[in-house]
Amino acid sequence: MLTYLDNYTLLLVFFGFLFLGSAILPRYLKNSYFTLPMLYVGMGTLIPFIWKDIPNILPVENETLIEKVTEFTVILSLMAGGIKLRESLNYKSWLPTLRLLAITMPASIILSAVFGAFWLGLSVGSAILLGAVLAPTDPVLAGEVQVGKPGDKEKDNSMRFALTSEAGLNDGLAFPFVYLAGFWFTKGFSWEMIGGWFAYEVLYKIIVGLVSGWLIGKFIGRLIFTKSGNAKTTDGFLAIAITLLSYGITEFLGGYGFLAVFACAYFFRQSEIAHKYHRILHDFTGEIEKILVSAILIAFGVAIGEGMLSYISFSSILFGLLFIFLIRPLSGIVALQKTSLNKRQRLAVSFLGIRGIGSMYYLAYGFNNFDFDDVEKKILWGVVGFVILTSIIIHGLVTNKMVNWVESCESGN
Repeated sequence: MLTYLDNYTLLLVFFGFLFLGSAILPRYLKNSYFTLPMLYVGMGTLIPFIWKDIPNILPVENETLIEKVTEFTVILSLMAGGIKLRESLNYKSWLPTLRLLAITMPASIILSAVFGAFWLGLSVGSAILLGAVLAPTDPVLAGEVQVGKPGDKEKDNSMRFALTSEAGLNDGLAFPFVYLAGFWFTKGFSWEMIGGWFAYEVLYKIIVGLVSGWLIGKFIGRLIFTKSGNAKTTDGFLAIAITLLSYGITEFLGGYGFLAVFACAYFFRQSEIAHKYHRILHDFTGEIEKILVSAILIAFGVAIGEGMLSYISFSSILFGLLFIFLIRPLSGIVALQKTSLNKRQRLAVSFLGIRGIGSMYYLAYGFNNFDFDDVEKKILWGVVGFVILTSIIIHGLVTNKMVNWVESCESGN
């Protein structure tokens, strides 16, 4: 039996290898069929069989910890995503994003809720929650298909822009439906509940999130950049300050902090769009995010090894495959008609709606803020865990090849 000190030392060695892998492995995996998330989850799955006395980290028993860790990871990812966007606010460029938000997300939520209620046997509230947590494209794990870092114009095209902007803004629709699910489960349906939900959770919180993000981003942009275009600082940790301020102030005002962080980063970038300082902020945020993502994926693998998926049924597996291969792709293709994206781009954007750490956050948040049924909690964690695992594997295998196929066709090669 290992002593506490032995466990601590072993943990240090483990995280040492973890961070070493994060730094070195991506270059070796670039042209392979494996991705770093796949390896981390696979490694985590084996840990419970090797380390017999590892603490229990099943999600259903650690929802508060999961919520806080994934929350911080997501807001860092939103900061990095927002600051990468150089496209100005023009209707043609943002139309694919608007249609993904207005058509694809609601369709995905509704269809998932219907299947959850009638196929998986969930209550209406839990079925809506299932749709709400699965509908958003994950801003964390979808990083590989987003636009490039500030200054990297090779990865700055309409397909990547649509995926980046969708992942940054889809929280504005995911969160209201998480609340709708909670209200429906705890209070039941009533038109009074629907009216209050729409007025406050939809209109008020979305508006406050976007406006506060815009104001904070503009204010910090003026504070940092002089009239001559120079930056008054070169410290990367300003990215953390921007993230925490925009998130905290907006949450204090009752708005959606996720929306505010993304909007703040975007409008801060617009203050001095070509400045090299944006690259410093992005890279600093990205390094911290990479560490957190690695740890979360390992923990996700450990949870799978400890039995996270033991509550899924054959119907749950079919639903997960249906969501990844039909519900999201078809709703995306329908939404992206009559946009500037060509057929290959529409196919790629529709299929590459990657599920991941954001879904873990929404589910933990919903369970921590509303009193859902314990049995349905386990079922939902199992279903969502299966969808995330399948997304990591399937999207990991095809993403680079699909993106390269689309971009090589655009360049005429």
